[in-house]
Amino acid sequence: MKQRAILCAAFFGLAAPAFGIEFTLAFLTGGDGLADEVAEAAFEWASVDLSAAHLTADGNGGFTQNGTARTLDQYAVVWIHHSASNMTPEAIVSDNTMDAAMNYLEAGGSLFLSAQAVRYALNLGVETNGNLRVFQPLGKGPPEIGVRPADGEENHPIFSGFNVAEPIFLCSMDQPGFTANFHGMPALDGKVIGTKTRGGAPEAANGRL
Repeated sequence: MKQRAILCAAFFGLAAPAFGIEFTLAFLTGGDGLADEVAEAAFEWASVDLSAAHLTADGNGGFTQNGTARTLDQYAVVWIHHSASNMTPEAIVSDNTMDAAMNYLEAGGSLFLSAQAVRYALNLGVETNGNLRVFQPLGKGPPEIGVRPADGEENHPIFSGFNVAEPIFLCSMDQPGFTANFHGMPALDGKVIGTKTRGGAPEAANGRL
């Protein structure tokens, strides 16, 4: 079995690859398409900066790009973002779509989940620890939540292009859509490369990257 990767990003944010690797990215939506201004902005950025394709799930295990049939394995990364409501679109959580997503992961594909779509890790059964919490749209001036590199990790490639002397904020100062994250997660094996901040100061609870 090849390694599978799911990256969950609470409070919408995605750092562009820092390794100079060419890859194909699909921005996957259900039948409602780009359902709110947050999704529109996310896809606009991804299509311009990362040449992302807009992929639509039909709920029956099929996917199309501008009416042309596609398969998930044509993309190195599939990004699912949903912020228009507190529930993931039916076409995304249908059994057939989730079977296709799991087959893609088992074959070595990677999912990037943002905003309320982090729930998909639970739908797929690949996340069983921690508690999901969904946040209503915050509007103007939400908390300044971000990350700082852990001591000695300032030069890690994931932080390339960022000013590591300041917190790297994960949400804009306007947050009109729904978001979600996991809390109460158990300690995980591995190396801590970043810590969560709130208002620029370290936050001890659930604050590791």
